[in-house]
Amino acid sequence: MEKATKVLVKSLIVNVLLTLTKFVFGLIYKSKVLVADGIHSLSDLATDIVSIYGSKLSLKPADTEHPYGHGKIEYLTSIVIGAVILALALSLLGNSLNAKTTITSNMVLYVTIFTILAKYLISRYILSKGVKYKSNLLIASGKESRSDVISSAIVIITYFLSKLSSYSKIFLYSDTIGTFIIGLIILKTAYRILKENIVSILGEIEQDEEYLDKIREIILENSEVVNIEELNIIKYGHYYQANITINMDSDVTLEDACLVSDRIKKKLINKKTRISYAKISINPYME
Repeated sequence: MEKATKVLVKSLIVNVLLTLTKFVFGLIYKSKVLVADGIHSLSDLATDIVSIYGSKLSLKPADTEHPYGHGKIEYLTSIVIGAVILALALSLLGNSLNAKTTITSNMVLYVTIFTILAKYLISRYILSKGVKYKSNLLIASGKESRSDVISSAIVIITYFLSKLSSYSKIFLYSDTIGTFIIGLIILKTAYRILKENIVSILGEIEQDEEYLDKIREIILENSEVVNIEELNIIKYGHYYQANITINMDSDVTLEDACLVSDRIKKKLINKKTRISYAKISINPYME
């Protein structure tokens, strides 16, 4: 998780610069849609701060009250991220209803092109690291960053539409319409993040069959194991807890069964499997 934190710090620095750039130029050139885009970047800034704090808390070791560690704090912080984005989206949608006619300045176009390039690069970086480290926090932050690229593209569209106002007065409202659309994009992002992490915090299990097959192979390497009756891999943020029930030959002694169980645990608990805790129950095989 230290690697994930370093990624989030880099994202935080970029988002501070982009947010200030959008706000300053949006206010100077009276572009409501660019200010809205700045609010979208501000949501990135808020999520990075919460993510960094959450990743540190999730590293706390297990204790008597939390025998399986504090990994689910990742989901809680991601829910906070979703709630922040939701509040910003609702605020934007409400403000966009206050329609005003504007013609977008050329400087807004230049600023937006710059921010799109910067945002696209940072979003690709965060998502790739999120997949690599299998971090919900990074993936949530990366998704929000990617949607920010889309909102910036809308700013460019509204720029060109506002230039058509000489043909029709309806295009004078392109800035307001663009602001409303950005609000909807942020709202969709908030819904997705909240939905995914609420499901996870309620007790999500790993369903990747390729991953589960690898775990089954490790267990069945032991000749004493006849079959696997139950295999549940529960997600705890960046690590897993494995609940396993196996059947052994009835002639295997209790001592040998315990030795096999310990041997399986040692093979399962490592960085490659991401399993930090394993509970193995043994039943005699009955034909």
